[in-house]
Amino acid sequence: MNSIWKNNRYYIILLAIAGVLTFFMAIAPYFQDPFVALLKIIPYIAWHNVFELSCIVIAVCIFCVTYYSFELNRNFR
Repeated sequence: MNSIWKNNRYYIILLAIAGVLTFFMAIAPYFQDPFVALLKIIPYIAWHNVFELSCIVIAVCIFCVTYYSFELNRNFR
């Protein structure tokens, strides 16, 4: 069991995170009414824009790191 964890640690963690996020997406429709009562439309749109722009910035940063790290080691992996 320990060798399976050592060899596939990152894949297992990724699979666990994907499972948790899928669970949250599956139960989200059941909490729509409390969410709408908690957060009105204008603040929701503002927070959505903030989170979406931050995701774009993070994606560009990840791209830049991988793009410039290729020049250092010439490794496609």
